[in-house]
Amino acid sequence: MKIDIKSITENKVLREYLLVGALYLIIAMVFFWPLTANITQAVPAGNGGDEYQALWTFWWIGYSLFTLHTSPLLTSYVYYPIGANLISTPLAPIESLLTIPLQVLGLPFAMNFMIFLGFTLSGLFMYILAFYITKNRYGSIIGGFIYSFSAIHIAQAFGHLHWINIEFIPLFIFSFLMLIKEKSQKYALLSAASFLLLTFMGDIEQAIMSGIFALIILIYYLFAEERKSILNTRFAFLLLEILLIVFILGSPIFIPMASAIKNGVLSTVNAQASTPYTELYSPDLLNFIVPGFMNGLLLPLSSNFFNLVSADTAERTVYAGYTVIALLIIALYAEYKKGNKLKDVRLWFVALVIFFLLSIGPYIQIGGALTPIPSLYLLYHHIPILNVLREPGRFDIIVQLILGIFAALGFAELEKRLTSSKSFLSKSMNLFIVIGLLLVIEYNTIPLSASQVSNHYGNGYIPKVYSELGSLPGNFSVLILPALPNYVTGAPEKYPGYALYYQTAFKKPVVGGYVGRSNTTQLTYMQNIPLITASSYLEYGEGMSYPSPINYNYSEISNDTLFWLAEYNTAFVSVIRQAYNVSEQKSLVSYLYTLLGAPVYESNSTVVFSTNNAITNNVGKFPIYYTNGVWVPGWQYCQNAYSCNVTFGTMWFGEDPRYINVIETSGRSINMSFSALPLTSNSDIYIYLNGNSYAQIKLGSSEAKYSLRMNLTKGINQIAFYMPNSTYANNATYQYLNFGIKNVTFH
Repeated sequence: MKIDIKSITENKVLREYLLVGALYLIIAMVFFWPLTANITQAVPAGNGGDEYQALWTFWWIGYSLFTLHTSPLLTSYVYYPIGANLISTPLAPIESLLTIPLQVLGLPFAMNFMIFLGFTLSGLFMYILAFYITKNRYGSIIGGFIYSFSAIHIAQAFGHLHWINIEFIPLFIFSFLMLIKEKSQKYALLSAASFLLLTFMGDIEQAIMSGIFALIILIYYLFAEERKSILNTRFAFLLLEILLIVFILGSPIFIPMASAIKNGVLSTVNAQASTPYTELYSPDLLNFIVPGFMNGLLLPLSSNFFNLVSADTAERTVYAGYTVIALLIIALYAEYKKGNKLKDVRLWFVALVIFFLLSIGPYIQIGGALTPIPSLYLLYHHIPILNVLREPGRFDIIVQLILGIFAALGFAELEKRLTSSKSFLSKSMNLFIVIGLLLVIEYNTIPLSASQVSNHYGNGYIPKVYSELGSLPGNFSVLILPALPNYVTGAPEKYPGYALYYQTAFKKPVVGGYVGRSNTTQLTYMQNIPLITASSYLEYGEGMSYPSPINYNYSEISNDTLFWLAEYNTAFVSVIRQAYNVSEQKSLVSYLYTLLGAPVYESNSTVVFSTNNAITNNVGKFPIYYTNGVWVPGWQYCQNAYSCNVTFGTMWFGEDPRYINVIETSGRSINMSFSALPLTSNSDIYIYLNGNSYAQIKLGSSEAKYSLRMNLTKGINQIAFYMPNSTYANNATYQYLNFGIKNVTFH
């Protein structure tokens, strides 16, 4: 197919769009200069593992579809062997498919290409919407800049795959408004296409926002003088057509999502949509007027503020900009002076208020203090399914879109009023340059502050050993330590995210990894391996600890670890050195050397051990003891329980009954000893072995030691502890804490 360059250059509208798009691309390349200069290696780093999950997603979509020939929504390649349902994880499938040819130059290149494309098209499509409303080119360029390079877009895009491409939101709003105006088939198709693109190049959160916006538009027209624009058969038919196209073409995702809701897969997401959770990630009102944490020039003015409200700076980044606020005021004042009660901007003003009230969370926060003043989000987050959008500040994306429109209107008003003056600003170009420079100062990002580049950009390097592991034959899994999040750091999911990214090289299942919406079952399966928990405690500065109601000795922990490594078919264990300090590295590597033998690979960044010899020589020769289900340490309850002392804090609790499994190689008698404490009054504890009542022990009024001889059978033996008709009555939250156990030993 031959491209007719002449026809393109002679098409004024297309040429205009190319020039405007080129302008936004140049701005993006300057703003994100470290990515521009290192486009095949640099990785935009966020606050956790999300950026590496995004890189993994690019790889996983194509690998699952074209190599494994399986649905990308279900995988056993992470959290092996239990796997994960990725329906609640932002996959951006269309975006991922588009990057497949780009991945030849590496996943970092694919990511950076999509970032530049996203910021370019976001500005361009916002320009189209703003120009449709204002008919002012310079003002529309400013509107496009505000939307595309807003503080929230930059903060969210640097780590969140589904917020890179927000360009189809303004395109959908434009096409929907044109549909109402012209009742044209082409705008119905464009509305459906743009909605599908914003959903599947973004995710369901963008779909929710855009759907709410479309509903606001329809309600506005229903009560406005132009109600006939939507109250007619033609529009109803076209609207139904849009809905059918969206649901039919989106069914490969919508149907599994409906199934996930029915089967409780999204229960974790819904649980995290609680009011306290959303309060934690809601913006402070001052966030709207304090420059974002990625602003290179103005950060010194706001750094102290971010120390005050730093639960998640990305989710609280909603800076509007003083220049934008000034243009908003000018636009509103000009409309007010017309004497028509803001009729020409009423739709945008109402939408601005609604989305602002959604973005500030359930209760208003001012200066780090939570007030009792409720906001619209308090009602919204109780709506099932819609509450998947659990970080209120993300509604600010639509706030920025509307502010871009008002800024364009404000510029047009300034331009009109200054044209007749003799000042420097009487020329439209000069006014555009001045306002543009003010916006660049307020919206610039970290590349303009060289000292902060290293803090916000990761490295796309993958140690070569992982490619070598991928070349080995056979099916096996890999464990990369640390495997659990480290919640005392600013980036708790960083290293689990690394494991995902490294998997793109070795292409084998990983024990652990990271998905944006993990659940307790997945984490429990990982914690079955004592090594994972011990290495996690090492990160916390507590040594190679393995807390459990079972009092393990060194050999028992090693036997348990080797057993589960064998169960999970784990052939290699690797250590990310930078996750630990020198003494922690020495402790972990020394333990692995004792457990698994000499490493098969060692470098400044990575140590890799093979498990084969240790598993072959040890598994099946020694008894294995491990807890089954969730056992919670008492100290976690001490902050809220009415009575909590040292003894309470050292006990372990769980819902009745509580289980311990023993894997016996032949069958023998063992002595089980433990300490127990009733929380209410003297009561009997019942002990079951393999489903049969085995013993009944009366607990005293205080902690005491107990011992029991048990006859085990070959294979898995399940020991259950149960106390009927007794609960911790002081507080309903702890109704299952009827007794605690610690120091369980077998000999």
